Amino acid sequence: MHTFNTILNEFVANIKNFDLAFTALIGVIAFFESLAIVGYVMPGTILLYAGAVIALKQNLVPHFIIASTATGLAADGISFYLGVKGNAWVTNHTHRYEMFLQKTYQFFEKYGALTIIIGKISGTLRPLTAFVAGTSRMSARKYFPIALVANIITSALYIIIVANFKKYIWPITGSLLILGPLCLFIMAVYTILMQN
Repeated sequence: MHTFNTILNEFVANIKNFDLAFTALIGVIAFFESLAIVGYVMPGTILLYAGAVIALKQNLVPHFIIASTATGLAADGISFYLGVKGNAWVTNHTHRYEMFLQKTYQFFEKYGALTIIIGKISGTLRPLTAFVAGTSRMSARKYFPIALVANIITSALYIIIVANFKKYIWPITGSLLILGPLCLFIMAVYTILMQN
């Protein structure tokens, strides 16, 4: 019976330029997983965990981190731009959401860095964080350095979690499952309080 290691080694041996193919694949997965809306229909987190396993077994950790950071940041840039355009569309076509957008803008001004980092780490918020930052009129000059740090942290976390799976999986998974919805809850409460 073949073990996972044997199957993986046979697969790698049969692919020329595996390093390049692996890097490209991780880049594509990380890009679509971070893209606004698209990330919700793609099982990117699971695929990136599988990629982290391969990266550790094949000594491709730098390839994994560079590819997922670069393409994740590129997807964030597109999502941010779509958010900026979304703000203009909502403002031009309806004044119904102007107060909500203003409150979101104030929230991002006050807690932007923390929100972006938590949103990027949390799989449930990842596809929308950049979009919401753009919609809330956060400055690109402020957003992109934070997004770069958030992407590096996220990429490294995949490797760290896989490398220390047995020891850290439950505390980290539990923390992410709590932090994602908690961030949304804080934003909702803040918006409601600001309306009163």
